[in-house]
Amino acid sequence: MRSTPIDSKAWIAKLSDQELPALASTVRALSRLSQDDLTALSDIGNSIIHDSALTSSILKVANQTSRHKSGSVTTVSRACVVLGFKKLRNICITVKLLGGLLKNATLNKAVYIELLKLMSQSFHAAMLAKMMLANYDEDTQEEVFIATLLTHLGESAFWSMGGELTEKLEIRLRRVTDASQRKAIVKEQLGASFEELNQGLAKAWRLSDVLIKSMDDSQTRTPELQVIQLADDASRCFADKSALPSHRNELIERIAKQLKLDKRQAVKRINRCQSDTTEMLDSLGIAVLKQFIYKQDVSYIELNSPDVEEIDNSAQAPSIDPLTQLKWLRELTMLSTKRISLNQAIQLSIEALTKTLNMDKVLLLMADKNQHALVPRFHNDGCDRQIITSFRIALSDQDSVFTLMQQELLPIWIRENVGERYKRLISSELKRVVSAKGYFLAPLVINNKCVGYFYLDKSVSNKSLTNDDFEVFEHFTVLTSLCLSSMT
Repeated sequence: MRSTPIDSKAWIAKLSDQELPALASTVRALSRLSQDDLTALSDIGNSIIHDSALTSSILKVANQTSRHKSGSVTTVSRACVVLGFKKLRNICITVKLLGGLLKNATLNKAVYIELLKLMSQSFHAAMLAKMMLANYDEDTQEEVFIATLLTHLGESAFWSMGGELTEKLEIRLRRVTDASQRKAIVKEQLGASFEELNQGLAKAWRLSDVLIKSMDDSQTRTPELQVIQLADDASRCFADKSALPSHRNELIERIAKQLKLDKRQAVKRINRCQSDTTEMLDSLGIAVLKQFIYKQDVSYIELNSPDVEEIDNSAQAPSIDPLTQLKWLRELTMLSTKRISLNQAIQLSIEALTKTLNMDKVLLLMADKNQHALVPRFHNDGCDRQIITSFRIALSDQDSVFTLMQQELLPIWIRENVGERYKRLISSELKRVVSAKGYFLAPLVINNKCVGYFYLDKSVSNKSLTNDDFEVFEHFTVLTSLCLSSMT
């Protein structure tokens, strides 16, 4: 029998007084510190003097900020000089809040993951919002950062509570993607929406005016407050693999307008912010959230427009034929029922990738017999002897795109203008043999072990890869891994 829902006021009282009273008190005290920097620094010092983890996080961020200057930061007072009071305060709020919400050791695994996803999205949104206000004064940047971080405070607090109700709600929401349906389920189950919890808790904890104003009627928001919603929408979209390219493009255009930059420059800022976000999570000692920050660089996908006469149709990549795609998907799905060897199954997968995506070069790289280098063990008909013999990548202990795929078991799209995340991972040896127009890489995973890497490009036809290409590539390589695992 389902419990009777309670209203938002009852939930806010429960979260504040029963579940998170210590955390509420700490965050409230930090967010309301005096504007007098000397008094505020003394208050912060008193609140963290016995917290070695928080002190360590502050010093790491301070040293990271001052790494190009002489001398290291070894005290909180020196950190305040380097960072400024507002940033120091916000580091304390961030670490205390995120750490406090993760303290419940009894959380169901699925609920815990839901909480991690929400918190990582909120932190990344806060970094995006701050980045978009780069031309504003530091106080405004820091106020907007903390307001964005706390936008989903009520929802985060609910998930951190744990218990039967959170587990039931997580199960109901698990396979529902439509926003209006999700809201209806939450309202039915709790008697209050997450938005009501967010706004109510922000007021109950007497948090910043910027946060409370940002939750008011969107028509009355100032440009600075509108950035909070834009950053929140962008963070969710960029992490969503199923998001439409047109939606991503719209958000990139809005961010570019806010930054007063062109789209290409805005994309660089967005991807640099993603890198800064993961680096900051490391410094703050909450690296557990990194796994839910999107891995692939964001890109602006130029969508075909019928009124643009300059488009050279002969240079466009041919569209993917749905019937061809369906045919090869069936072939791959039936691999486990066929009496064929693993080698034949891999070759069939390579043929499927070649014909479905119209790829010029399809290779499966595996370690040579001495485990010294990655070499093509399988390839399509488009690869001649010279390509096969020259494509040899030495294996080493250094980080590379291959060690990254081995750790994350996710495909990678390396574009012409490679993002900061991958630039340092691409060796000169790899650059020598790959396509300058970009290429796809994906791990071949059999029984949870990476045994090789797919490499695809359109170097012969000199055509660009597309977002649709990458989605199909990801689908096919994951399906191949699953089918080969079932065969073994």
